[in-house]
Amino acid sequence: MFQQIVEILEEAQNYVGAIQRGFDTFKKVLPVTVRHQMEVFSKQKLNSTQQTFMDAVKVTMADEVLVVELDPDNWLANAVETGADPFSLKEGHLRSPKAKTSKEGFKYIRIPIGKNKYDKPGTDKGKMFQQKILEVLNKPKFGIQKLKMKLDGSVSVSQKILTNDPDLKGFYRVQTFIDAQAYHGKKRPFRTDYILFRTMSEKPGTSAWEHPGIRPAHIFRETEKWLEGVMDHLLDQMIEQELEKSGF
Repeated sequence: MFQQIVEILEEAQNYVGAIQRGFDTFKKVLPVTVRHQMEVFSKQKLNSTQQTFMDAVKVTMADEVLVVELDPDNWLANAVETGADPFSLKEGHLRSPKAKTSKEGFKYIRIPIGKNKYDKPGTDKGKMFQQKILEVLNKPKFGIQKLKMKLDGSVSVSQKILTNDPDLKGFYRVQTFIDAQAYHGKKRPFRTDYILFRTMSEKPGTSAWEHPGIRPAHIFRETEKWLEGVMDHLLDQMIEQELEKSGF
């Protein structure tokens, strides 16, 4: 009789231990799973700002509480999440130490804008501009190569894309090689970027550079809704796996 009681207690202890191990596994898996789902939502809703947004996201467990944070100092990431009213782009850019002063005394700066064949603009004007880029990149003609060695040893080769379209003035192809040997041997992989340079100036009469505003993505809210629907199932799954391992 006593031996049976001991066996029952041992089995109960093993059962409780398996549940605890399942819960411990759940705590380890949950932050990774939540971050992955945020990656999924952000890729569905965002384009060029997706990586900036995810770089500002931090998901941790603290005292058995899931903590999902957005870097408060990352203005763009917060604007993507909660939205932003229309605003001028000039003020921030022209305060940059990279800004120069023209002979007339006006500050200006060259802004690089990444472009490629696969951009998906949302406005009609953007779609028309993207069509121009597509036509030029289908049969591109290039100017003289300009080489630049970076501090990390990589080599970038920039070439102006030759076109008579005034809207595409300042359009360049930039190929980046991991080092000089890779460049001379034209060894792949190397990265190819297409960059359109635009001049932003405080001179009166120049482009206003007004951003139309940012619609809120509400990725945190979407993730919270998703988590409410799957959290119990995920916990049960972790516990069931541990119980199965222990023979229950």
